[in-house]
Amino acid sequence: MEKIGLLLQKNEVQERKYIIEKLTAWGVKDIAEKRYLKHVYLDVSCDAKTIERIQRAIADLITTFYKFRVLISSIKDIKCNIYEYYSLIGALLSTDLEKEKNHIINAIRNLKIIAPYSILQLRLDHLMDNWLSLSSLASALIPSKPKPQEIFELISYFLADGDITPRLTITDTEPLNISINGEIIPPVPLTDDADVNLLLTAIREHPSHIVIKNQDRLSDPLLKAFRSLGQ
Repeated sequence: MEKIGLLLQKNEVQERKYIIEKLTAWGVKDIAEKRYLKHVYLDVSCDAKTIERIQRAIADLITTFYKFRVLISSIKDIKCNIYEYYSLIGALLSTDLEKEKNHIINAIRNLKIIAPYSILQLRLDHLMDNWLSLSSLASALIPSKPKPQEIFELISYFLADGDITPRLTITDTEPLNISINGEIIPPVPLTDDADVNLLLTAIREHPSHIVIKNQDRLSDPLLKAFRSLGQ
C-alpha cells in the first residue's frame, strides 16, 4: 500500500465530495480526514494503480471546477437564456481539455501531497492565463444581442477541434447520468441546477453524438439545448 495526501481549501465542499465519491467508487476505504482552520486534508492509503486514478481525478477537478469559475467570472452579461449560456461554457470547458489534463498529471506525478489550488497558482499559472484568453476570445465573438443560432454556431466553433468522444448517452435512470462506452459519469455539481450540470458535463465530454434514452425525462429547455447542439 502507498499513501497520498490531498489538501483542499475548507470552502471547496463540492470538490471534496467529488474526490470522496471517486475514492468510494474505486473501493478505497482507508481515508483519514483532518480538518484545519482553512483546509481539509485527506490522507489516503491505496495501491499504485489507484494513485494514478487519483492523479487523473485531480486533473479533472482542476479542469472542471477551477476552469468553470474562471470562465463564468469572465464571461458575463450575455443576453441569452441559461441553457445557451451554459452550453457555451461547456464548450469552452472542453477546449484543450486532454492537453490541460496531461500538463496537470505531469506536474503532480511525483507529489506525495497534492494541493490542487496551490498547484494551479504556482506551477500551472499558464493554464489560468489560457482560460482568461479563451474567455476574452469568446466574449469578443459574441454579438451584443445574439440570436440562439449565433450562440450555437459559436459553440460549434469551439467544439470543432480536440479529441471527440464517439457517442454519449443520457441514461434513463434516477438521477439522470451520462454513459460513455459503458462507463457511468455522474453530472459534475458545478451549479445548483441539475439540468445545467447535466448539460455542462455532457458538452465538456466533447461528444460527436448524444443519445437520449428517454426524452420525456428531460425538461423542454434542456431537450431544446441538446437538439440545438445537433443542428
